[in-house]
Amino acid sequence: MKKEYIFLLIFALSYNIFSAQSFMNGMQNSAPLKIFTKKKTPERFTGSPYIDDSFLSAQINDGERSMSAFVRYNAVEDVVEVKIDEQNSEIYTLPKLKKIKYKLKDYEIFIDQFTDSNGETVNGYMLDYFSNQGVRFLARPEPDVVPAQPARTGYDKDKPAHLKVDMVYYLQKNGGRLEEVRLREKDFKKILSDKEKMNAYFDRNKIKNEEDVVKMLKFYTE
Repeated sequence: MKKEYIFLLIFALSYNIFSAQSFMNGMQNSAPLKIFTKKKTPERFTGSPYIDDSFLSAQINDGERSMSAFVRYNAVEDVVEVKIDEQNSEIYTLPKLKKIKYKLKDYEIFIDQFTDSNGETVNGYMLDYFSNQGVRFLARPEPDVVPAQPARTGYDKDKPAHLKVDMVYYLQKNGGRLEEVRLREKDFKKILSDKEKMNAYFDRNKIKNEEDVVKMLKFYTE
């Protein structure tokens, strides 16, 4: 039943691409979303192109339909891979549309386009860890691809491509530009100092990971 449903979902979304493109090209307040697909994952490599190698349970939603599936994000190709069943070998990819979101336990994968504090465009798939009261904590997975290197001498060996994924974190307030942050208290102090209660919070708490940031932002927006 799930397999039939995802085929219907893919068909419906693919069919709607044409109307979405027509809308973006012909209607007001609808600039096209420019998404740049990265290079293909090399056939032989060390490391990983994924933020998590495993397929994780997720809820896929396009605003009208919703279904459970298993997903993982390939940062090199900038695509979300989908399995209907965790043990099933068939892998699907849905169209790269704003309306399609993938809700996992700790974050939501979505696609959009932003401007950062330097005026640079940030686009493609992003992770939404927290969105409330006009405050968003987002992350953009950035792939680091070291190309394969052939052996230089007869004593050396060929080196396959090496892949890893770094996370670039952003904080956004009231729909403004993205402010890049590191997982350190001082980066958040600069942006959240408008509320006096945060001074005491930072004195008592450390920021080491995404979970700490979410906890902090919940306190900030209370």
